[in-house]
Amino acid sequence: MSQTVPFTLLSAFATTPYTGNPAAIFFPQNELPVEKLMGIARNINQPMTVAKFGVRFFTSKGTEVPLCGHGTLAAAKAVFDQHLVSEEVETIEFQTVTRGVVATQRLEGGQFEMLLPSSFTEELSPSEYTEITPMIRNAFGREVAINYMGRGGAGFREYLLIELDEKENLGACSVNADALVKSIFKETGYVVHTITTSNSSGDALFVSRMFAPTALQDEDPVCGSAHCLLTPYWQGKKGIQAKQLVKAKQVSPRGGDLTLRWDDEKELLSLRGNVVVIAHGEIVS
Repeated sequence: MSQTVPFTLLSAFATTPYTGNPAAIFFPQNELPVEKLMGIARNINQPMTVAKFGVRFFTSKGTEVPLCGHGTLAAAKAVFDQHLVSEEVETIEFQTVTRGVVATQRLEGGQFEMLLPSSFTEELSPSEYTEITPMIRNAFGREVAINYMGRGGAGFREYLLIELDEKENLGACSVNADALVKSIFKETGYVVHTITTSNSSGDALFVSRMFAPTALQDEDPVCGSAHCLLTPYWQGKKGIQAKQLVKAKQVSPRGGDLTLRWDDEKELLSLRGNVVVIAHGEIVS
């Protein structure tokens, strides 16, 4: 028997409904079979769909993933807005299926914060540079200046970080995500491809874009987990001490702004951002 499930559509790392990374948060009254949850995610067709408190994450393709940063921040905002916790509560704990409890805190000024594990990257070997460089240039349709390529450490083995020279103007680049990811994924197995440059204009320390069409849509508007590698990388490269607040910007077509604080001793990243409501509605499960 079908039921009507209320949902809220929000965007994380955004100050307007037209930026940031959207997530649909829905509130089933009863536990639904995973097949129905996947179907709802496909019908809503947002980058991420989240069920609250006992939290589960589904991509627009209906694939369940273990954790999603922007989805968690959006879920916290939805829970507070729906008054599902008392006014005194400032921190919500979400029980994930495989990653334990994830806590999200409401901060002054309307931002939300969560902690994620961080990792350093390990530079690729010369032979891997030789193999992957033509694939990157093919995806950009031209020669690009590559400063660094590295793989993620523990917990991020499927992540590839690529630093380009700032003169490439990453936000204005046209990137063939299919060519970029499918060629590299087919040859090397990397799933998450984060491209980044330094930033000398504005208050962002660095800018980035992330592509993972084998797992998500072609380009992720704003990816929290990519910053678990980006932040230690750029703070180390720029000589910025850990535990300082830094700003970053994802320069996808939607774009998004993040505030970050990396604790090198605990190997944790504080990920902060604004969350805005786009719409409310109901869907038939």
